[in-house]
Amino acid sequence: MNDPSLKMEIKSQLYKTYCRPILTYGCEATKINRTLLRKIKSTESTIIKKSLGLSKRSKTTNLLHALNIAPTEDTLKLRKLAFAKRLENNVFTRKLVNKIIEESEISRKKLNKNSLIAEFNELLDDEPRSIEEINEKAALEMLIRKKKN
Repeated sequence: MNDPSLKMEIKSQLYKTYCRPILTYGCEATKINRTLLRKIKSTESTIIKKSLGLSKRSKTTNLLHALNIAPTEDTLKLRKLAFAKRLENNVFTRKLVNKIIEESEISRKKLNKNSLIAEFNELLDDEPRSIEEINEKAALEMLIRKKKN
């Protein structure tokens, strides 16, 4: 990727195909806090700047836009929503997640703020919902994002 003879479009595609999936591997199944998100974005910036031969002080936002690379937050959100969809497709996990939601409502406890279900609800307006509702909302958000691009 450091080869100066490679076009920027190819470097961008290589980054999107190989580097970003490695950086975000497993992120859909864990709660991403600000510190972890900052580390992912910093590593992402370093990789992109090194591959283009730029200094570390270059603006990353403009670079991502110029290379047609979606912001990290958007990518992680879409991956988490796709993960929610896969959870719903499996009968066992659907029952398990819905049971956790149901029990937290019965006991009038708020879901642990670090739980994955709480994060799904946070991504989708902070309303408690079943995995089926999370999946419907996720599908709608992904469709809207695809139309924007």
